[in-house]
Amino acid sequence: MVAERVGQIEQEWAQRVGRCPLVARRDAIFRLALLQRALRRRLLDTARGRLTLCSKDPIANQKDFSELDALVDQLWPATGF
Repeated sequence: MVAERVGQIEQEWAQRVGRCPLVARRDAIFRLALLQRALRRRLLDTARGRLTLCSKDPIANQKDFSELDALVDQLWPATGF
């Protein structure tokens, strides 16, 4: 989704850059900043639940952290806390 939106912004920039490079650059930077802020807000919004950035992410399907938790439990006493 994000990559598609960046692609749309780039495509519009490419269409406009020949006519007025400064305006095309300013608009593209502005739109990328808006996209970045919207993504940041959505990633940090815990009330709406977890956001999956890529539906094909193999890690997203493996939510069993029991082995990792066991390793942390073994290492924690060595920290002295």
